[in-house]
Amino acid sequence: MSDELVEKLHAAVRPQCEAFEAQRATYRRQVVRTSLALVAVAAAGSLLFDDLLIYGLCALTGAGIVIAVVAGIRSSRLTGYYKTAIMPEIVARICPGATYSPDEGIPYAMFAGSDLFRTPDRYSSEDMIAGTIGLTKFQFSEVQAEEKIVTHTKNGTQTRWQDIFRGFLFIADFNKDFRGRTTLTPRGPLGALFGGSDRVKLENPEFMKRFDIRSTDQVEARYILSPSLMERLVALSDKYGRGLRVSFTRSLIVVAIPSGTDHYEASVWRSITSHKALQRDILSILNLTAIVDELNMNTRIWSKR
Repeated sequence: MSDELVEKLHAAVRPQCEAFEAQRATYRRQVVRTSLALVAVAAAGSLLFDDLLIYGLCALTGAGIVIAVVAGIRSSRLTGYYKTAIMPEIVARICPGATYSPDEGIPYAMFAGSDLFRTPDRYSSEDMIAGTIGLTKFQFSEVQAEEKIVTHTKNGTQTRWQDIFRGFLFIADFNKDFRGRTTLTPRGPLGALFGGSDRVKLENPEFMKRFDIRSTDQVEARYILSPSLMERLVALSDKYGRGLRVSFTRSLIVVAIPSGTDHYEASVWRSITSHKALQRDILSILNLTAIVDELNMNTRIWSKR
C-alpha cells in the first residue's frame, strides 16, 4: 500500500484527529495534576510516620493504582471517540458500504468451525469490519483465544492464561459449497496436532514447505488448491509470516493472521498521529481488505449449488 494513500486517508480525518488530540491533551493534564496532588499528599503524610520506607512503599503503591485508574478511564473515553468518530470514516473511505462495529466480533462458532485451533478456555472478539468488495462478501475482526494453564506447586496453585491465537480472523465467501473441510496450518513438528483429517500431498514444493495440508475430502482439496491459488497463498504467507493459517469450510475461506498488537485503541499517553497509531490501523484495514484481490476471490470459477 502506498504512503500516498495512507496520507490521503489520514488527511480525510484530520479534523477529527485534531479534536481527539485536544481532548487527549486535556485528559493528560488532568492525570498529571492528579499525580502531582498525590505526591504532595504523600509528602505531607510522611511527616506523620516514623518508618518512611514502609510508608513510602504503601504511598507509592496507592498512588500508582489511583493514577492507573484515572488514566484508564480517560483512555477508555478517548478510545470511544476514536472508534465512533474516526474509525468508521476510515472504513467507509477504504471500502464504501462496509460497516465497522467496535463491540461485535467473529462468533465463537465460526472460530471453532474453522478447525484451525484447539478448543480455547476463553474467547473474545471485537472490532468487526464487514462489507463487500466486488462480488465477495467479507468480514474480519480481532480475536483472542486463550487456554487456562493451572500449575500445582508446593506454594499452592498458580493459574495463568496463554494465547492459543491472537490476531485477525478474516472470513469471506468463496462462492463454492464445500463437501468437506480443508485446512492449512504452519508446517512443523506441531502440525499433527491440528485437524483430524488426512494429510494432502500437492505438487508445489514451496507450498508443501509452508503448510501442513489436511482435508476430509482429498479430491476436493486438490480441486480447491489450484496451482494459481497455491502461489497466491505462498505470497500471502510471505506478507504475513509463517504463522498464517487458512481453512476452507462450508462456502467460506477463513484466514487467521497472528498479531501481537491491539488495534483501534487509544491512550491518554499516546498521540494517534505522531506515534503512527492511526497509520498502523489504516494499514491493517487496507491489508486485510486487499486479501480479496490477492486471492483473486472475485473471479468466479465455480458456482454454488
